[in-house]
Amino acid sequence: MSAINYLVVTPSPAETVSAAAVSHPPSCPIVDLEEMRRSLVQRIDKEAGLHPGQIKLVGVIGSTRFYHKDTEEICKAIGRRLAALEGAYCLVTGGFKGVGETIAMAFHEAVQAAEGGGGKPRLFLVLPVSDPALQGATQPSSCPFHDKVPLEMVNGQLQFKEWGYGKVLRAGSSVREKDTITACLPVMLMLEGGPGSANEAQVACEAKRYVVPVGCTGGAAATFYEQGSGEGANVVAATGMREAWRHLGEGSGASPEEVATAAVGLVQKLHDFVVGREAVINVTQAEGSEANRPKGLSIFNDSKALAGGEEEARDMLSQHLDAFDATYMLNGHGSKNQYSCSEDELRSKITPLVHELNSRHGAGHWCCMYGGDPYHPSVPDVSHLARVLHNEGVPIVAIQCGDYKEGVLKPSNRENYAHLEGGAVLFYPTTFFLDANGLKHIEFGGKRMSADGSVKLLGWSAVIFSRQVIQHVKGHIVMGGGTITRDDCDECLRRKVPLYYIRMAARNQPTAHALANSGQTYFGEIGEWMSVRRIKERQWTGLPEV
Repeated sequence: MSAINYLVVTPSPAETVSAAAVSHPPSCPIVDLEEMRRSLVQRIDKEAGLHPGQIKLVGVIGSTRFYHKDTEEICKAIGRRLAALEGAYCLVTGGFKGVGETIAMAFHEAVQAAEGGGGKPRLFLVLPVSDPALQGATQPSSCPFHDKVPLEMVNGQLQFKEWGYGKVLRAGSSVREKDTITACLPVMLMLEGGPGSANEAQVACEAKRYVVPVGCTGGAAATFYEQGSGEGANVVAATGMREAWRHLGEGSGASPEEVATAAVGLVQKLHDFVVGREAVINVTQAEGSEANRPKGLSIFNDSKALAGGEEEARDMLSQHLDAFDATYMLNGHGSKNQYSCSEDELRSKITPLVHELNSRHGAGHWCCMYGGDPYHPSVPDVSHLARVLHNEGVPIVAIQCGDYKEGVLKPSNRENYAHLEGGAVLFYPTTFFLDANGLKHIEFGGKRMSADGSVKLLGWSAVIFSRQVIQHVKGHIVMGGGTITRDDCDECLRRKVPLYYIRMAARNQPTAHALANSGQTYFGEIGEWMSVRRIKERQWTGLPEV
C-alpha cells in the first residue's frame, strides 16, 4: 500500500525540506507548484465570492478530441448534471478543446438557463501564461496547440486566447506546469485521454486527490478505471457506490445519460469526504483567538519550533512526564479514514482499558500522547478518541508540527482543543517531502529510508522515540490507523514497547480494497499489519513495566 499523508497545509516561511526531495532539490522551480495551486484555489474562492472551505471544485482531465462514439454525449450530460447540483459546485477545466470544452459549455449553458447572467462565476477555464512552444511562432498554425486551444497574435507574439464564456484564469508558465497545478483540485473527472491525461491523473493520485475515471470512454480513463482509480489513489469506501462505479466501465450497457448520472453521483459522494478532510485543515488555518486556548496548557517549543530548540523542548517535555507514573502512546484513524462509529461507541471500547490503567497507576497518574489532530464534530478521527480519554480524566499530551502552532494556541473555537485542558503540547520543526511532481507533503510521522540505507524517524515519531521521551512510554494503545501507525508499531516491537490493540472499523477505505472486498469491513492499514503478526485484541503484547 502507498503511504497516506492526511493533510497538506500551507508551509511556514521558515519551512525546511527533507532529504526525500531527491529528484527535485529545494532550488528547483517545480517546488513552487504547490504554492501556485493554493494561489489558484484562493483566486477561484475570491471570484466565486465564497469563503475557503465552502466551494466544491470539480476538475476535468481528458482528450482534446473525441475517439469514442459516446464520449461527446457523456460530456454534455455530465456538464448539465454538474450545473444542477445543489451547493457551491464550481467547474474548473484546463481551457482546451475536446472533453474540457464540451463539459464546460454544457455546464455554462445550463447555469445560464437556470440562473441567468450577472451572478458570480461558477465556471473557470485555466490557461497557462505562456508556453515555450509559442515562442518564436509567427502564426497560430505553426504552433502544436493550434487545433487544441484558441490562439491569437498580440503585438507580434502568439498567445493563448481567452474563451468567450466562463472566467479565464492564468496559471503556470507552460501547458505542462498548468496541468500539474489544475490536476490537484479535490475531485477530478477523467474521460478518454492519452499520455498527458495519464500524467495529470497520476499527479492527482499522488497528491491524494480523487479521480473519477469514466472507463467506458477508453484511453487513459479505461486504464485508470481498471486500476481502481489509479495507482496510489486513496478514495472513499464503495458503500452505496458499487453500482455507480459499474456504470463507468466498458460493457456495462449503461447509456450516456446513465454514465453521466453515475459519474456525477460519485463526484458528490467524494466531495462529502473532501469536506470532512478540509474541515480539519480549515480548523488549523482559520483565524482564532488566545481566548479559546485550553486552560492550563503547558507549551514546549513554542518560540523555538523552527529554530533548532527541539532538544531543549524534549528535555522540558520529559520533565513534564516525570509527574506521571506512566505515559502511553495513542494511535487511531485519521481524518482520511475516520471511525465508522459514534463517540459513545468509542467510549465503550476504550473505557475498560481506562479502568485497567487507573487500577495499575491511579486515576490521573498516567497520560496519553497523540499526534495533535484538532477536534471537529463531523470528522470522527483520533481527536474524538483523545476527547473521550480527556473526559474520562486522562491528561492528554499533543505532539504537533510547528505549522499547526497558531491553530493550537489560537483556536478558532474552544472545542478544537478542549481535550488539551490541563494537558501539554510540544511543537516540532515541520519538514516536508516532495513527490515526483514537486508537490510538498508534511512529514507528520512514521519513518523514511535514507539514501545510505539507514532509517530516519519523522514528525511525531521522532519525538516519541527520542531518548528523552521514550523512557516514559510504558505502552502503545492502537485503535486504527494507517502508515504512520504501522511504522510506530514496527518501532515499538523493535524497542519491546508493549502494544494494546482494539480493532476499529474505518468509515472510508481505498477504492482498490472496496472493489476487491465487497461488503468487507476495513480496519485501516494497521488491521492487516496486526493480522499478519497474529496480535490479538485487548491484550498487551507484554505487560507494561509498573
